[in-house]
Amino acid sequence: MLLAVAGVGLILAGGTAILTDLTSPSSPGFIAIALLGPTMAAVDVREHRLPDLLTLIWGIIAAIGMTLICAFTNNWTPLASGAIAATITTAAFYTLSILTKAGMGLGDIKLSAVMGLVIGPLGAQTLLAALAGAFICGAICAAIMRLRQPASAELAFGPFLLSATIITGLLTSI
Repeated sequence: MLLAVAGVGLILAGGTAILTDLTSPSSPGFIAIALLGPTMAAVDVREHRLPDLLTLIWGIIAAIGMTLICAFTNNWTPLASGAIAATITTAAFYTLSILTKAGMGLGDIKLSAVMGLVIGPLGAQTLLAALAGAFICGAICAAIMRLRQPASAELAFGPFLLSATIITGLLTSI
């Protein structure tokens, strides 16, 4: 099963690499999450935890790739925008984790930081649209789960964040 999910990641990463503007500072992060995202989502659904190692790898690839592209173009604004967005999303998700009993976990908070770093250079509206998409899809799935099983278990939120990031990467490159 995990091998099939990894295969989906390879296909998504290849498609993202072909479709993405490789000169965009966000492109390394989008390609990396297209590769790692399906595995991360599968683990989160199965175990209700996001693998820290994969989140860290995604963050490192995104940060190094963004830094190299900013250095090559001598334009550091995208890196600063990404860092600011990462800080804001981390603070927002941390606040949500405090305000909700069984809401956001630490994995979601860490994931939101890298998501902010990657999408932040594309603008606040793009980041807000991606986050809104993740929350709306998560709410719809949670409502459907509640209708089917009123006392249903928790819903993993990582897959919604990961999907929103991948879709944002693909839509902004078209």
